[in-house]
Amino acid sequence: MRKVFHLLDQVSSTQTFCKSLRSSKRPEVIDIVVADGQSAGKGQAQKSWYFSKDSSIALSVGIAQLKIPVAQAFGLHCIVTRAVGRVLSAHYPDISLKLKWPNDLYVEHQKIGGILTYNVIQGKEITETVIGLGLNVKAIQFPSSLPNPGSIEDFSAQTCEITDLRVHLAEAILQDLQEKTPSWDALLREYNQLLYRRGEEVELLYQGNKISAIVNGVCGNGRLEVLHNEQLRQFDFGEVSWILT
Repeated sequence: MRKVFHLLDQVSSTQTFCKSLRSSKRPEVIDIVVADGQSAGKGQAQKSWYFSKDSSIALSVGIAQLKIPVAQAFGLHCIVTRAVGRVLSAHYPDISLKLKWPNDLYVEHQKIGGILTYNVIQGKEITETVIGLGLNVKAIQFPSSLPNPGSIEDFSAQTCEITDLRVHLAEAILQDLQEKTPSWDALLREYNQLLYRRGEEVELLYQGNKISAIVNGVCGNGRLEVLHNEQLRQFDFGEVSWILT
C-alpha cells in the first residue's frame, strides 16, 4: 500500500479532511493528515477538541483493505490506544497514561488527548477506518470552560519536538493496524490494565440522574461495566457520562 502524507498549515479538522480524502475510493492508498493549526477539532459525540498551535498534535490516519469483524470494533480502538501508549511511554517514561472510557487519554486526573474512530462497514466487516488523534503536548493556557484539561509535559521532566512525536505516533498506529492482529482478548486485557479509575467508585450521569458505581472494566463489546447497587451493569457509548470533580 502507498502512503500519502498531507501536511497542512491550517484545517478545520484533520478528521474531516481525511474522511473527504477517503471518499475518492483509493483503497491502495494510506492517507496521513497532520496540521499545524486546527480550528474545529472533533471529539466524541459531536464534542469539539481544543487545539493550541505549536503545543498540540492533530493527526488522522485513513486506511482501507481491513477485515475486522464488526463485533470486534472496540478491538480496533484497542489497537490504536496500544500504539499511542507505546510511543508515549518511549518518549515520556516518567508518566503513567490512563485510558478513560470511551476515548480519552489521561495522565493523573487530567485529559491530555483523545482518539476518534470512523469506520466503514461492508456486510459484517470493518473494511476501512479513519483514526483521529488529538494530543496536548506542551504547556497550554486552556480556556476556563474546559473541565480538566492537561498537557503531557505538565507531568513529565522530558521534552519532545512536536514534529518528531506526531510522525512516530502515525507510524506506530499504521504499524499496528497492518500487522497481524493479536488475540482480541489480549488487546482487551491490555486496555483494561490502563483503564482510568478501574476498581474505584465514580459518579456517572445516567438518564438525567447521578449514580455511584465501581468501575469494573470494559467488555469486548466496548461497553463500560460497573458494579451498581451490588449488580453488574453495562453501558454503551453515550448512555452514561462521567461526572468530573
